[in-house]
Amino acid sequence: MKFKIEYEIFLRFGDDDDFYVDVREDKVDANRGIFDSTYVEGHIFDTYKEALVKYYELDKYYETTPSPCDPCEDGNYYAITVNYTDEVKEYADELLNTLNEVKMNLNIDC
Repeated sequence: MKFKIEYEIFLRFGDDDDFYVDVREDKVDANRGIFDSTYVEGHIFDTYKEALVKYYELDKYYETTPSPCDPCEDGNYYAITVNYTDEVKEYADELLNTLNEVKMNLNIDC
């Protein structure tokens, strides 16, 4: 079966004031279906800045990681894809967009 490895890297808000950086490894078939998923590693940080440093470090690391099935039994090589999501930045961007829309609707110049 042909498949590829995808790493999902997430930066999220924690339950308290913490920030989480997690990595998951997915095996994805030709139809983009995930048929195996493994939690690889996770980190907790006090500040967004600390979490962001680790997030980019992991992105660089997994982007250059050789596939664990290199080469696979059939002799083919399956590339690694790194997908990343900074949920903290996405949330902040949404808030800024909302604020800008409100300012425009109220004709406020700040």
